[in-house]
Amino acid sequence: MKIYTRSGDTGQASLYNGERLYKDDAVFQALGDVDELNSALGVAMSFLTNKKLLEQLEAIQSRLIDVGSAVATPLPSSPEAKLQRTHFHGALHAQQLEAWIDAMDEQLPPLKNFILPSGGRGSSALHHARSVRGGGLNEQQKNGG
Repeated sequence: MKIYTRSGDTGQASLYNGERLYKDDAVFQALGDVDELNSALGVAMSFLTNKKLLEQLEAIQSRLIDVGSAVATPLPSSPEAKLQRTHFHGALHAQQLEAWIDAMDEQLPPLKNFILPSGGRGSSALHHARSVRGGGLNEQQKNGG
């Protein structure tokens, strides 16, 4: 099995539900943003040694794959079977993340100022992953197209 299909060479690509959209569609922007964050976490993980943190980040990466699957299965145009297979339980996962953050926060001294993005390769890479965001709207989307 090859890692490419060439099915997107004409400027369109398929979603999980089989729908074909142009590659500049907002859905593909969102998928790219999720993929970029997942890649940034992978880079950060290559610098880290804390086993518990690595396990948590791996779990986050797995959830990001789930997010991508849900994004690639739009509600209005997907069959019920595909929607059920890719349903994302966001609230449940957000609670888990918040619990991990709260546990880490208990170990930190009270903050008195902003934290500068630094602290070694692993910390700096995590700061970068934290700041990854989408590229925003393209010109066509800004103009209502």
